[in-house]
Amino acid sequence: MATDPTKSIQEREISTPFDMSARELLDRLAHLQPSLSVPYLTVSVDWGVEGTSPGREEPEEVKRSQDRSGTQEGDRWRPAIEVIERELDDLIGQHGPRGEVFDSLSGDKRKIHEYLVNELDPAAQGAFLVSCSAQGVFEASGFALPLENKVECGPTPVLYSLMRMVEDYPTYAVLLADQREAVLTFVTLGLADREVAFQGSEFPRHQQQGGWSQRRYQMRAQERIEAFAGDVAEETRVALDALGAQSLIVAGNEVMTSTLDHAFHETVKNRIIDTIHLDIRTDQSELIDATFPIAEQAERRREAAKVDTVQDLVGADARGAAGVEDTLLALQAGQVDELLLVDTFEGTGWADYEMYMYGVGERPSEHPTGGDLSSLVDVDLRNEMIRLALATDATVKIVHSDVPVSEDEDVPDAGEGRPITDAAKALNELGGVAAKLRFTLDETPLSQEI
Repeated sequence: MATDPTKSIQEREISTPFDMSARELLDRLAHLQPSLSVPYLTVSVDWGVEGTSPGREEPEEVKRSQDRSGTQEGDRWRPAIEVIERELDDLIGQHGPRGEVFDSLSGDKRKIHEYLVNELDPAAQGAFLVSCSAQGVFEASGFALPLENKVECGPTPVLYSLMRMVEDYPTYAVLLADQREAVLTFVTLGLADREVAFQGSEFPRHQQQGGWSQRRYQMRAQERIEAFAGDVAEETRVALDALGAQSLIVAGNEVMTSTLDHAFHETVKNRIIDTIHLDIRTDQSELIDATFPIAEQAERRREAAKVDTVQDLVGADARGAAGVEDTLLALQAGQVDELLLVDTFEGTGWADYEMYMYGVGERPSEHPTGGDLSSLVDVDLRNEMIRLALATDATVKIVHSDVPVSEDEDVPDAGEGRPITDAAKALNELGGVAAKLRFTLDETPLSQEI
């Protein structure tokens, strides 16, 4: 029997200048207290480098806002700076020339400019910032993925674009292996952020005639492969459990992938979304290119399954809520375990943050409970429901509506009724938003049970 089949196991975090903890950032922002007197400023940025002033004349002088590492090579610069600063100036001008809001927004602009020009890594493709100088809040993160250039202002941070990025690039793991080595790579937001590398011991030496027979050699070699696969399979289970990864792609040659399939624990097999052939020498970039579409398709299947589950719960009058009003009420009551939101959903509503009240549609002419009418503010329901879900420790799933189109297919124009996914159709039939509940109002919440 083969002994000590694994020479070494090394685990390491992959150094990156980007923020890989977008979910933690979302959680922090969702728990910020609403600010009615002075608003939060939310800025998302497409920090990609454009060519020589695309679609506009080249400035006569390179502005300081363009004088950034990565923008001094020839005429290359970051057009996002002009877009963001122009919108910030317009916003500040609406609240000037003095006052608490004007001062706070002016301070926000200075901090945002300083971060983009002097702190954001040149390799970043996007950035997300939330600032409220009056409240002493400033959160800024750079990402390897672009975001839409957008400046938004309100009593709470606007979280949709960051939530959408997290949903569009799900975390998954790839195990690439052959008979001598293996690498388990975790991919987050389109980048590898940690690895577990396995190095196998040498194969038994194939001696000349008078030593082992060919048959015995092959048996010992197969024993060693199976033992190595057993070590890899067990360490993969431990790593997946530790990081909470729900999707695994197994890659390698047929001999090793089939051997691993027999070695995997059942909890690992349940997370395998595909098995593909890849050479062990495949580099990290090629690995992600080959596996991301698989992870994306698995995420769409997972979305569809979640919509089916909520449909069944709503149909059985069980722990499910559908439609804007019922889902919003469930969010206020802390009932929601998982919020489902179609990516085309839009809705307006109102909030009284002091009384923790929310409603759908235009602000009422009288306060619903006789409170101060001036405390009612307009809100974007999409953002507010995401914020409420995260603030009550619920998960959020944005259900994608676009049907994947192959390269040789024509993409319909915007007004031509583009096809949408079955999951999006089903969720739209429920009102575009629905929720799986922790409890119904005639049940006792687990947190209140003694």
